Amino acid sequence: MKELEIKSLKPDTYYTAPVFIDKEYILTTPDMPLSNNIIEKLKKWQFSYIYTDGETSNKPIVATEESGLQATNLNEDLTVVEVRKETQVFFRELCGFLENTFETYKARELINYNFIVEHIKKITPFIKEKRDFILDMSNLKVTEHNYLISHSVKTAILSIALAEFLKLPQHKIIELGAAAMTHKIGMLKLPESIVTNPGGLKDAEWNAIKAYPILGYKILQTASFPSAVCLAVLEHQERNNGTGYPRKQVGDQISLYGKILAVISSYCAAIEKRPFKSGKDAHMGIMDILKSMGKQYDVKVVQALIYTLSLYPIGTKVLLSNNSVAVVVKTNSANPNQPIIKVLTSEEGAPLADNVVMDLSQNTKIQISRLLTQSEILKLSAK
Repeated sequence: MKELEIKSLKPDTYYTAPVFIDKEYILTTPDMPLSNNIIEKLKKWQFSYIYTDGETSNKPIVATEESGLQATNLNEDLTVVEVRKETQVFFRELCGFLENTFETYKARELINYNFIVEHIKKITPFIKEKRDFILDMSNLKVTEHNYLISHSVKTAILSIALAEFLKLPQHKIIELGAAAMTHKIGMLKLPESIVTNPGGLKDAEWNAIKAYPILGYKILQTASFPSAVCLAVLEHQERNNGTGYPRKQVGDQISLYGKILAVISSYCAAIEKRPFKSGKDAHMGIMDILKSMGKQYDVKVVQALIYTLSLYPIGTKVLLSNNSVAVVVKTNSANPNQPIIKVLTSEEGAPLADNVVMDLSQNTKIQISRLLTQSEILKLSAK
């Protein structure tokens, strides 16, 4: 699609094809002019561009009913896009902070618990205010930071959300968040060639990998982090059935923080795209964790994850029983398998521009049939 600068737009112009904001939401259709009111709202919300495949026209083009295109509620869509941007900025700021923290440690072997706590305290209110956006892990993308950074920040965000569901006291939520943010810090002591190796590690290299939780524990202990935080970092690779490392602990030998980080870090690793592997969709990441519930992972923690994210986490694209395509926009803690969805296409596959939002727990006729495949998602994005 062509980019059009907001400052270059002329009021009351028609376009021969739909005009989009943020390449997702339809702003106007060919039978609707780009009014001065719309342009002023775009400027107010600090958008720089709009997108279209059309050309300018001085008269409307009547849309056919078969096109299924209608302009959405402008204020609502602009607000959604703006909050997404705000969420992305918040995530990038956390990544930037953690990257600076890790760089400072590598350069001077200094790390300050109180600085980390200051940033952890910002996450809880953000989750409460913008839960449906910050828990959409597919929306939390960053290119300028490495995998360890983005993974650690996502683990911290989701760990705090899960801790809120478990109703842990605030001081424990802060400790857990700090542990999540720093649980990979031991990796900084390993050679880069081992950390970024996509597979095929030699025995000596694998033994080095298995030692990184111990290295992280010692780093934080030396920096006078709370003992519960240090222990969580030591235990985040332990598994309930004793197959983890570094101490092969089982069951209740593992602390609650350690059990939570084991689940959340594994989930975030499964859905994270890396240079040598594509990430799984959120639903499949949940299903992988479920398969190991009671074996590798603590039952209560896995259940809490499901109630926090649902079986169909926010951002999951699904095929409905009536052949429409939808995206999950809100989880339903009372019914994890029946989220709130936004319908994206008609039963015939035509894109819908109007906001059709449906609570599947209140709908007995339409339910989720299956997830969309990756190829179906790419095809949908191309429409």
